[in-house]
Parts: sequence; structure tokens; C-alpha cells
Amino acid sequence: MPETRECPNCGAEIPAIALKCDYCKFEIKSDQTKTINYIQELQNKLIEADNSVSAKDKMLYGEMQVWKNKANIIQAFTLPTTKEDLMSLLVFAYSNYEGSKGGVHLYGNPIKEAWLGKAKQAYSMLKIYGNNDEQVQSIVAQYSSLDANAKSETKKKGWFRS
Repeated sequence: MPETRECPNCGAEIPAIALKCDYCKFEIKSDQTKTINYIQELQNKLIEADNSVSAKDKMLYGEMQVWKNKANIIQAFTLPTTKEDLMSLLVFAYSNYEGSKGGVHLYGNPIKEAWLGKAKQAYSMLKIYGNNDEQVQSIVAQYSSLDANAKSETKKKGWFRS
């Protein structure tokens, strides 16, 4: 059973990840400080990953162990549940994906792929729970390249064409 919470406006039971109350249409907003803390918490965990690998391991395995640790942190980091936090995470993750340089190895760049995955997760949540919200629809449109369904439909259409 999905997690629920109480609407702060009317008291109705709504999904914990709802951006708007289905009953009274109250928009669930996050505290801006909370959004900043959410991103800061992720950044702090990534800094800890830099320091978690010993100098000896870095010599033996190179930076790959640090990259794997960071990728795991990004992938495992819990998605926020408010519209503002999801939009902030989408922009933050996609910016980090686009800005990821170096780290290219025989196995690719796990950090870059992790950022892309996190951006896709935030995008998908916004797409699902942001119906009838112009602000969410605007950001969803800006990041539509992350839509796996649109890409697969394009590929399917191209496949049947001669």
C-alpha cells in the first residue's frame, strides 16, 4: 500500500508524493530551506565518498573506486516528495550529468550515468504527479529528452518505416 499523508489544508488522506490535494486542489509546497538542505545532504555524501577511499586503494585501483562509491550514493539517494524538491533535483542532476567530464574509463563514467538515472527518476515523478500544473508541465517539456517512452515510441515508429 502506498504511503500517505494528511493534506495540510483540508485534512484529507492523500498519497505522500502528491503535489496537489485531489480533494481541495491545495498545492503542496516545500520549505525552500528544506530543498537547499536536501541538495546539500547529497553533496555532503558525495564529499564523504571522496574521503572514504584510502590512499593505498587509490594507488591500487585508481579513482574508479571513488567513482563507484559516488555513483552508488547518487543512485541510492531517496527522491524528494514535493514539486519544488523534485524540480530542484531534476535541474541539479541533469546539470551534473551534462557537466560530468573525465572519469571516462574502460567501463564508462559511472558518475555521469548515475546523474542521468537520477534526473530520469525525478523527471518521471514530475511527469506522473504533475498533471494539471503549468509549472511542472513547463519543466517536463524542457527535459522531454529524458522521456524513455517517447524515445522507444520514436524507435518503434522508425522500425516500421521503409
